[in-house]
Amino acid sequence: MSQQEDVLERLLRDSLEENAAFAPVADLTGAVVRRGRRIRTRRRVGATILAAAAVATGIVLGVTLPSGGPQGNDRIAIQPTTPPGPRLVHYPGDGVTVTGPADADQLHGTSQVFRAFVAGQVPKGTSCSSGGGSISVQAWSSAGFAKGAVNDCPGGYVAIWGTPHGTWRQLIGSQAVPTCKALNQWSVPSSIAGGTCEGPAGPQVYHQQ
Repeated sequence: MSQQEDVLERLLRDSLEENAAFAPVADLTGAVVRRGRRIRTRRRVGATILAAAAVATGIVLGVTLPSGGPQGNDRIAIQPTTPPGPRLVHYPGDGVTVTGPADADQLHGTSQVFRAFVAGQVPKGTSCSSGGGSISVQAWSSAGFAKGAVNDCPGGYVAIWGTPHGTWRQLIGSQAVPTCKALNQWSVPSSIAGGTCEGPAGPQVYHQQ
């Protein structure tokens, strides 16, 4: 007999001996026998039967359930699953340079709609010696944001693209660090914009989920 069963048996026996009016429960348990004023319990009485008899006498017992899984009325805490965050793609170095649709196909991990958008944004009719401009894509997020650079002649600028109304468009274009005001206006995540923006008093930390 386990230690728990032994404790239950002793508690049950003490209660039954103090309660003279208690009727034999042999029909219920098949394990209780009255002899004079003493009641003996058989050693093979299981913990489940003892617990049932204990409830019948009004005894409330605290039982530690065995390990190995939930039993009876055990409460199971179910943690809600956390939805996955947006998918983020970062390209090494200066990013993927796009001069046309064929290059845009190298933007692995992005959507087909974004690739077509980038291919259509390549500057045309510039004075570049190569015959045209290009776009370098550095980062893309499935949340609808991307960052890169528009390379035109005689210059270029850093660009942040987004889908504020479900369609890709350029949100910010600047040759300097984007302002905090502009980034906050479009709620650009710092995973795309970076951790610094230009504030009224100079550069400051930027954080946006």
